[in-house]
Amino acid sequence: MRKHLLVVVVFSAILIPLSRADTSRLNAVAFSHDRWNDGWRIHSVAMLNTGHVEQCLEIPEQINGLPVRVIGENMFTGNLLIRSIKIPSTVCEIGTSAFAGCSNLVTVTITGARNDVRSYIEIGRRAFYNCVSLEAIVFDAFFQKTVQIEDEAFARCARLKNVSLPHTLHFSRMSASSFNYCTHLEKIDIATACGLDAGVFVGCPMLARIIVSDKNAMFAGRNGIMYTKNGRMLLRCPPMIGQKEIAVPDGVEFIACCAFESCRAERILLPKSLKVIDIGAFSDCSNLTEMTIPPSVRIVEDGAFTGCQKLNKIVFQGARSEIDVSRSAIEPSVVIVYSDVGDFTRKEQGKQRQEKPSITGGGRQ
Repeated sequence: MRKHLLVVVVFSAILIPLSRADTSRLNAVAFSHDRWNDGWRIHSVAMLNTGHVEQCLEIPEQINGLPVRVIGENMFTGNLLIRSIKIPSTVCEIGTSAFAGCSNLVTVTITGARNDVRSYIEIGRRAFYNCVSLEAIVFDAFFQKTVQIEDEAFARCARLKNVSLPHTLHFSRMSASSFNYCTHLEKIDIATACGLDAGVFVGCPMLARIIVSDKNAMFAGRNGIMYTKNGRMLLRCPPMIGQKEIAVPDGVEFIACCAFESCRAERILLPKSLKVIDIGAFSDCSNLTEMTIPPSVRIVEDGAFTGCQKLNKIVFQGARSEIDVSRSAIEPSVVIVYSDVGDFTRKEQGKQRQEKPSITGGGRQ
């Protein structure tokens, strides 16, 4: 494999000092690269003679007449100089942890496909993980690529508030954990994103609205809440949705993992169609005082009602023998009432567990 070292001399149009208008100093970026299919993979970098703390970096479209296709794994991990990044349309893969821990990074711009034959891009696992200053992810107006966003790609980006994925995107996959623990995320438009599963947007306590395109083949948004397209699974209710009372619509059979995590609602009404309450579904709902579980429910999983500080009573309208409640589903201080036996001590609870339905198979058929 041939390896090359390219030194790109960059003036203010490429590497721009943002903290002051001093363009007299020459700056350079050195990329090491090797062949990748019809282009290059850049896999290491040296920022030379920078002298500035806040910089704007533009990845080159071409090196020696061939396109840059891949930004290698861990290439910029922990870099403290970069403040903004522009990724050209030629790039089709951003490697694992490529920009992870770039604590001064504020803006990421990913440009459109234009006339480039590579009409897809994969944003790798933890590509921008823990970029604590990141505020904006920008896709330009020409962006029409097929996108794959891997696990925790933008997780723990604490300052990220609004994410709008272009409706011109075509998704092959978007991991459920892509934006987990973005603690200031308020709104996200997932457009036509697919491939998401239970546990989406966990650890986002400020989330107020989830927007889903009408053209999304797998998911639907109703009043800011995210469901599967067929309405059988409720995937995520934003914690800050702003409703004191939430009525889950009839037809929902499965409340997914962490679906109501940290929700501020005071009352949540469940439909008679509901069958399964998954792991952590109502965890940390700080304003709930009482819950009524309809007789249709057959399974209540681990941690379903843990961390609900004000919750003092759960009423099961079904018979105790027909409901499989995990031993760790409910805090010990909560009173449990069944329709056939009244108040119930969980030490008496049997160990039998019914077979759980598949999350993907049960909720998306």
